[in-house]
Amino acid sequence: MSVLSCVSNELTSFSHLFQVSSKNKVLCGVLGSLVALEFCSVMLYYSRIRKAKLFTEFSNRTTTTIEKVMNGIFILTDTSLAGSLVVLLRKNRSGFSKTDTIVRKLIRFTISTSLPTAIMAFMIFVCQQVGRLSLCRG
Repeated sequence: MSVLSCVSNELTSFSHLFQVSSKNKVLCGVLGSLVALEFCSVMLYYSRIRKAKLFTEFSNRTTTTIEKVMNGIFILTDTSLAGSLVVLLRKNRSGFSKTDTIVRKLIRFTISTSLPTAIMAFMIFVCQQVGRLSLCRG
């Protein structure tokens, strides 16, 4: 479930970025590729898990590698989208207090929705590196 919320969060952030960036094709193309890569890695991971008949089959080396790559992509995508949105929103400040207040609230919202998923992906990535644990093995 948490993976689905991460992917839906990325798609929401990407749609906001597309609107705020004045449809900048290069920026949206690069970040859209990251979101697509994230989605593909999730689908690959779940296709591997569905094939397993026993719980112990989840812990094979391929699945663990896919988990590491998937979490690395999550970290990269979350930080890239959030960073890009914050930079673009900061550029849209106008000097009028009401507009700047709205922009500050949007920046806080962007950070508060992207930061938890990035931190969680980073923590899982670190635990996998240090403890060589799999998400399925616990």
